[in-house]
This record gives sequence, C-alpha cells and structure tokens, in this order.
Amino acid sequence: MIITVDESQMRLFSLSCFKILFEQEEYEIIVNNHIEVYQYEVYRKELGTLKYIDMMPITLEEFRKFYFYDEQATNRKIIDERIIAKIASSLNFIENIKIQVSPISCFRIILNTNEYYIFLHKTDKKSFKYEIYQKKINTLKYTNTIFVPLKMIRNYYFGDENETNYQIIDEIVMPQLNIK
Repeated sequence: MIITVDESQMRLFSLSCFKILFEQEEYEIIVNNHIEVYQYEVYRKELGTLKYIDMMPITLEEFRKFYFYDEQATNRKIIDERIIAKIASSLNFIENIKIQVSPISCFRIILNTNEYYIFLHKTDKKSFKYEIYQKKINTLKYTNTIFVPLKMIRNYYFGDENETNYQIIDEIVMPQLNIK
C-alpha cells in the first residue's frame, strides 16, 4: 500500500512512553499531555497488536503534586504508584512478582485520517529498531519493523534526540513504509 500525502497534511509528535513487563505480560504506556490533563493510555501486547486496556487521566493539578525532578521522572513515579497497582490488581498478581519498567521513545504520526505510533528500541550496540503500529479503533496493529544501523543514525545526529529521530522517521522510516 502506498499512501501519498502532502507534507502539510502530516503531523509528527514525540510522546512519553514506558514499557512495563509483568513476568511474561508486556504493556506499553503512552502519555498524551493535553493542556489541563495527562492521559496515560495502557495497552497490552498480544500477538502483533497492542490492545487498549484503559486510560487513566491525571489533572495538571495532580501531576504537580507528583512532580519529581523532571517530567519523565514524574511520569515514572505516577506509573509506579498508580498504574502498576491498577494493572496488577486487575490481573490478580501476587506481591512478589518481578516488574520491570523502562522508558522508551515513542512518536505519533498523523497522516490525514490515519494514525501511526512508532516505538524506538535500542537492540544492541549496532542498531535501533523502529516498530510501527497503526491505530485501529481500540488497538494498535503492528505493521512493520525497521532496523536502522547506528552508523547511519550518527549521520543524522543534530545534538537533540527528538530532532534526530524526526529526521530518521522522515527520511528512512517513512519511505520504507511506502508513505510519501
């Protein structure tokens, strides 16, 4: 499928995202911060999709009460204190279960009426993995994975991680998805 888009019709956003591992269960938390509310969207990874589980809003006032060092650290504190407890209670997990939380880079692309999420994972010292999902009602459907060698990323480095990823998404990831 080839999607042809006027550049003015494309919007790219950097989002705060976290991956949570409960033993074998994997969850992705996407943080959308609007003017007065932070929305924590919870997705569970299931067979090539991220299935929407819940959305937990935190008002700006509540966010300020949690504030710790910077926005990412504050998001992590909210995830630790509110979201993990809610997921664990809904799954009836026992207390001594191993839980691993890690921040990941995430980008949302809006093309006309299509919405894509790109999750960036460092695979090893030689490449980065860009996992692409397309939003469909209550799921993010896996569409593709693109590996970008570290030496290629160095050619795009602008001193700012988000700006570098914007360039890589625009010049490497999107053409491989046949999105123009």
